[in-house]
Amino acid sequence: MLTHLKDIAEPYSLAIQLFFYMFARVGEIKVIKKSDINLEKRTVYLQSQALIERTLNDDLTFSPRETVVSDKMKGNTSMGYRKQYLTDEAITIINKAIEINPDSEYLFQLDGHMMSSDSFNRRLKKYTRECDKIIEGSKGSRISRNKK
Repeated sequence: MLTHLKDIAEPYSLAIQLFFYMFARVGEIKVIKKSDINLEKRTVYLQSQALIERTLNDDLTFSPRETVVSDKMKGNTSMGYRKQYLTDEAITIINKAIEINPDSEYLFQLDGHMMSSDSFNRRLKKYTRECDKIIEGSKGSRISRNKK
């Protein structure tokens, strides 16, 4: 999949690639701020995550879903806060993301808005389907994977 995504320079593709290279949670990837990144030291500090909140109203209906940035990491333990080292590939992805959105606070934004987890997951499924449809044969011929 990473080979398939390498030349697709749009925020979702870049976020998915970084997701694989960093082994971080989607909610953590979505809220990486440019200020969390130290390219000189090749690190990113993961200190927040995106969460979906809904409020139960007095009439027992739920409010619309809202994405909030929380400084409480998964499991609510200090172990969730971490400095992660960046590979050459991760640095290349980060530089592409900064080039696409030079003025945004977060590394991966679309039109000034944080990407949604639903859209991230839909795009991940789309790219997975694209990779599943066509497999390169040993002599460059294209064959379809046998689906049961």
